[in-house]
Amino acid sequence: MVILGVDPGSHRTGYGFVSRTGRRLELVDGGTITTGRGETLASRIQLIHTQLLELIDRHEPDTMAVEGVFAARNARSALILGHARGAILLAGAMRDLPIFEYAPRRIKAALTGNGAAAKEQIRFMV
Repeated sequence: MVILGVDPGSHRTGYGFVSRTGRRLELVDGGTITTGRGETLASRIQLIHTQLLELIDRHEPDTMAVEGVFAARNARSALILGHARGAILLAGAMRDLPIFEYAPRRIKAALTGNGAAAKEQIRFMV
């Protein structure tokens, strides 16, 4: 089974493909879809969507996990993140992937035991 995990962002969207065989997990591919800061929102969303479709077609995952919405301090940032998430969810739906959404605190707790873990802690555990 191959699982695609996505950490949405309008400027940097992280992704990772993990293969699971029994209890063994192996990283297949991972990286970042980076959009230009000077680009329009529409072109950034298109790039995220297009590149994610290409990655899905290349690795043929069985399922997709996407980080859910978090409580943002800035309404505009949350709205823009929602657009990126929409492009990501659409890419998975277009390839008929079962999509699961997980709260950021739940992901952090699963990886580190601490739902408020810093990025450095998460990076170390991964």
